[in-house]
Amino acid sequence: MPDVCGIVADLRREDQGVYEFKKLTLLGYDAHEPEIKRLLDLGFKVTDSNKRQEGVEITNSSPFQLMRTLAKEFSYKICKPSNCDAPCDRQSITWTCVTDKEATLTIGIVADLQRESEGEYVIPRCTVFGLEREELQALVEKGFKVTDENRRVEGVEISDASPFKVMRVLCRDHGWSTDGEIVQLPAPGERHAAMWTLTKNM
Repeated sequence: MPDVCGIVADLRREDQGVYEFKKLTLLGYDAHEPEIKRLLDLGFKVTDSNKRQEGVEITNSSPFQLMRTLAKEFSYKICKPSNCDAPCDRQSITWTCVTDKEATLTIGIVADLQRESEGEYVIPRCTVFGLEREELQALVEKGFKVTDENRRVEGVEISDASPFKVMRVLCRDHGWSTDGEIVQLPAPGERHAAMWTLTKNM
C-alpha cells in the first residue's frame, strides 16, 4: 500500500527572478514519528509550532530540497503541484507525495518572464531549488553566473541565462527531465512568473 504526505509552502518574490521559500509545512506526519527524527538527523530545522494540530514546519529549506530527501530516504514520488494566492503577495503551493515503485528526485526553477516589445521577451535571472553541490559546481564550470543572495535559505540565483538554457544543461548532462508543465504565478509590472519542475528517477 502506498504512503502519502503533503508539503505546503509560501513562495516569496524578492526581486526580478529572485524567489525564496522561508518556511514550509510537512503534513501527514506527527512530530514524534521516525521519519521526522530522520529529517532532524539529516540537518533539517524542524519545529512543531502547534502541537494540537498534525504536521510540522521546516525553515530555510525549499520544498524541492525536502522532496529530494523524501525520495532518497523514503522512496517518495512527487505529484503535480497546485497554487493559489497567499497574503502579502505570496503564492501558496501544495505538493502531494506518494511512495511508488520508482522514487522521483525533484528540483525546481522559478523565473520572471519580462515582455520588452511585441514578440520580444527576456528572462534575465532565475532561481533554482534543490541542486546538490556537484550539480551546482557543474553549472559554474559551464560558465553560468551563480549567486546566493540569501545563504540562510536554500536556493541559488542564475543570471544572464534563461531557465530553458539551465534546463537544457541539467537534462542533457545530468539526467533530469521535465514534462514541460508550468505553474503560472503573478509578478509585478509587464511580467509573469513561472515555475518548472525537473525530475529524475532514483
